[in-house]
Amino acid sequence: MPYLPIADAAAVLQVAVTRTASANSTALDQGVGYAPDSLGVPVAGVIFVTALTGTGTYAFTLQESADGTTGWADIGFPVNATAIGQIFAKGLTTKRFIRLVLTTGGTNPSIAYTANAGA
Repeated sequence: MPYLPIADAAAVLQVAVTRTASANSTALDQGVGYAPDSLGVPVAGVIFVTALTGTGTYAFTLQESADGTTGWADIGFPVNATAIGQIFAKGLTTKRFIRLVLTTGGTNPSIAYTANAGA
């Protein structure tokens, strides 16, 4: 299945923000009764990087949770932001809630970005 961006305001993982430290997006609720088969459904975090400064490192990962509060687990591999542009964090989700996790490192990291969910 292809990873296609969803053009829906409800699929926003992160509104425009500038981060200087690791952070989690708010949980995106995929709906009551969301229960894909055991293999999961492909999902992508479509990340639009608008600025990078400092000598930091920036890794994005998707996570899922059954209740949106506890039990968060990675559902894909980290993807690194190295330049301004668009990148995709991909995974397979079997749980109702997803979020985007940014892990920063290095000296004086600063990244500006927005992110949407795609399926």
